[in-house]
Amino acid sequence: MVLASGYRDLVLIKWIRCGVTDRGAFGSGQQTWAGLRGRPGFLGQGGGWSRREPGVAHVFGCWADEPSYERFMAETHDGIASAQAGTYDAIEVRLFEHLMEIGERFPAGFAGASLARLAHCHVRANRQAHFTGRRPGSGTLE
Repeated sequence: MVLASGYRDLVLIKWIRCGVTDRGAFGSGQQTWAGLRGRPGFLGQGGGWSRREPGVAHVFGCWADEPSYERFMAETHDGIASAQAGTYDAIEVRLFEHLMEIGERFPAGFAGASLARLAHCHVRANRQAHFTGRRPGSGTLE
């Protein structure tokens, strides 16, 4: 995963699921997304191949805010995405905005991590404190 120094401000995650038809060409095209480095508001991206579904790739892009993401979509996205044209036959895109702090912020060495896990789940309201490790009403971690 590639992360810029502003990762502490993460508020938007873009999850892209692709049904890939040409794995090699898709991988080569994926390299062009390195052009996002240094783009205002871009915090990093990572991804990999599905273990359950052969030929399915998941990519996660992290953005500091919606306006910077929208500027990228309007100005730069199509030029970079063209490098992967014809390498997939299905794509699903979902955007997630930061709704709740879970635990503490990323540690200082997170940018050098070789593995990051992202949980997409639903937590019942009466179990949120347990899920986040916070004591009810205190706002502090247990």
